[in-house]
Amino acid sequence: MVISFKHRFMFFRNPKAGSTTTEIILRMCDTLGPDDIASALLSVGLYGVNARTAITDREHLYLEAHMTPAQALKEGYFTEQQLEDFDCYMILREPKARLMSSLKHSFKPAFPNIFEQIVTGELDDKLNMVWDPQSIYIIPGITPLLFDDFKDNINFMCGKLGHPGFPVIPNFNRAGGELAKGEVYWTPQAEEWYVNRYAEDIALYNSLMEDRTSVAA
Repeated sequence: MVISFKHRFMFFRNPKAGSTTTEIILRMCDTLGPDDIASALLSVGLYGVNARTAITDREHLYLEAHMTPAQALKEGYFTEQQLEDFDCYMILREPKARLMSSLKHSFKPAFPNIFEQIVTGELDDKLNMVWDPQSIYIIPGITPLLFDDFKDNINFMCGKLGHPGFPVIPNFNRAGGELAKGEVYWTPQAEEWYVNRYAEDIALYNSLMEDRTSVAA
C-alpha cells in the first residue's frame, strides 16, 4: 500500500498481481513526502515508510501491506474525502492466472490433492487473503488497472508521483518456482467452484479487456 498525501495518490496491493514489484518501483521514484505512507515489504526486506508502519508484529505488517481500501479507510489511513479527491489505483489480474499463482505461492509441494480439498471447501479456514476475490479491492474511488499492461500502468502511476517512469521494470518477487499447468487439475467441479467464487472478478476483467480492445481498434 502506498499513500501519498503530497501527490494525492494511493495504490492498494492486490495479492498475486505484481503488487510487490509495483510498490518497490513506486518507492524507487523517490518522491514520497515526509507524511506519506508505504507499507513494509517483508519478502524483500523493506521496512515501512512513516512512523505508522514502525510495527514489529510480522502478521500485522503483512495485513497492512495488503489492506483493502475499505479496511484502510476504517483504520484511519485516509478520509472518505481524500479517497474521492485522490488518484487511487489497484492492479487487476486475469482471475484464473491469479488463482494459479496463488496455488503456486501457497501449496506447491502438496499438489494435486490440495487443490481438490480447496475446491470441496475442506480448506476454507486455511485460505488467507491471497484467495480473496480481487473485487474487494475496488470500492467507489478506486480505478482498476490491467495486469496485462503491467509496465505501462506502473509508469503511468510513477507519473502520478512526479516521476517519468522506468524503461525496464524488473520482477522483484519470483518466490515459489514453477508450477505445472493448471489444466491438469481443472476438473468440471473446479471450474464451477472458480466461476462461483470469482464471478465479480471475471465479469470486471472481461469488461476491462473489452474496453481495452475497443480503444485499440
